[in-house]
Amino acid sequence: MVKHLLPEALMNRTKVCKHENGCFENTIRKCSKNFAIGFGIQLAMKNLLLLAKPAKMLQNLRKRGTLTDCVRFGLFLMFFNALYKMTLCLMRRKVTTNDHINAPVAGFVSALSMMMDVDHRR
Repeated sequence: MVKHLLPEALMNRTKVCKHENGCFENTIRKCSKNFAIGFGIQLAMKNLLLLAKPAKMLQNLRKRGTLTDCVRFGLFLMFFNALYKMTLCLMRRKVTTNDHINAPVAGFVSALSMMMDVDHRR
């Protein structure tokens, strides 16, 4: 599918990898899961108080702003996780296998995804 677009190193798993699949596949699986979780949590939080009023809840679910906020939160979690996973895997391959060094660097890089979020949503 995308094998011709990515380097062979990302498609395979090495002995230092702590996941079951290749690095790219692991990242994509976790990202889609995190998007779904983030979207679901945001949607539930926005409609929790409206459970007693089903008509208002349906009206709220049809609003574009509600769905946009839910998608944005899901995308934030997805990018945050993707940057962390990819940085961690690349550092394990290229720099060192010591996660005491790799994890803080990967956390810093993934924290840069907060720049994607607008100021009033933080």
